[in-house]
Order: sequence, then structure tokens, then C-alpha cells
Amino acid sequence: MKIRRSAGFTLLEILLVVAAIAILAGIIIVAINPAQQLAETRDAQRHSDVQALSNAITQYVIKNPTGTLLNQLASGDGTCAQTVDDNDVRICKEDESCGGAEIDDYLVPDYIAALPIDPVAEDSDEDTGYVAYQLSNGRIYVCAPYAEEADSGISITR
Repeated sequence: MKIRRSAGFTLLEILLVVAAIAILAGIIIVAINPAQQLAETRDAQRHSDVQALSNAITQYVIKNPTGTLLNQLASGDGTCAQTVDDNDVRICKEDESCGGAEIDDYLVPDYIAALPIDPVAEDSDEDTGYVAYQLSNGRIYVCAPYAEEADSGISITR
């Protein structure tokens, strides 16, 4: 009588393979660092939004040099990190009043399709999460103070 061995893997072999895959997956997740990748993605969106806002305001000012949009913008000193809590320089969401610049009536839809909203400020009822003001030399300063990777925010001056 011959004893037949069935072909297959033992429980120990399967557990070793699963453990090896789990260790490799852990190493890959740590190397990729998804939290940092997401932060960089959000900052790239902020940079794009600041650029779009700055372009829209600049186009409005070029076509309306004495327009009332400039009266909506507060004056500032060119810093972004200090302006997060300053109500005067915040850009309000469309059809909202937040104590800051209500520029949607001037820019939407002629110069920008819709006001961008910072990923952090999506839950805010009134604030877009971006700020804009006029410097003492007349230039326009737009910034994203909630930037995660840039310590002083993401800003553009024109």
C-alpha cells in the first residue's frame, strides 16, 4: 500500500507568506507617506487657487482701474501668516458676508467661474480660506494662509 501525499501548502507556509507581504506593505506605506502626499496635493491646489484669484483681480483692475473692487480690499503689510484671523482681508464665499472682501459680485462669472475654496475652509459657512488686500504701493496681495507645507503661506503679489 502506497501512501499518497496530497499537493498543497501547509498552514505554516501560508502564514509566512502573509507575514512577509504584510511587512513589505508596511515598509511601502511608510516610504510613500500618504499624509505628506495629501498635504502636498492640497498645497498645489492652494497655489492654483491663489494664482486664479490673483489673475481675476488683476484682470478686473485692468478693465476697471477706478472700479469699486479696490474699495472692497483692505490694506495690508504683505504678510500672510498673520492675516488668518483678520476679518478685513478674508475673501468671503459667494453671496455671504464674513466681514472681509465680498468680491464675488465683481469677479464671478466675468473674470473667474467661481471663487475657489481652501480645503480647510470647505466646512466654513462664510470664509473661502483665502485673503486679499492692497499693499501701500497699490499692488494686490493674495494668499492662502492655511498652507500646510509652506510655513508663511502661499502668496502672490501683483
